[in-house]
Amino acid sequence: MCLVLTALHQGANMVENTVDNLMSIHVLSGELSVQAGPLIYPMKQGHILALHAGIPHTINAVTNATLLLTMGR
Repeated sequence: MCLVLTALHQGANMVENTVDNLMSIHVLSGELSVQAGPLIYPMKQGHILALHAGIPHTINAVTNATLLLTMGR
């Protein structure tokens, strides 16, 4: 398992990415918008989104935000 703690300024984004294993995005503070495939998920503090392997996703910071990415290995 790989854990990545990330902080994003308002308006920043993590460009489209795809991972080879299951992953989750846990919002620790702030607000995000996550596009996974054709769907967009608004996320606030405490929300967790789980994605299957191979799902393209983009993360956008609506406000200053911190998030924990958890990926299987």
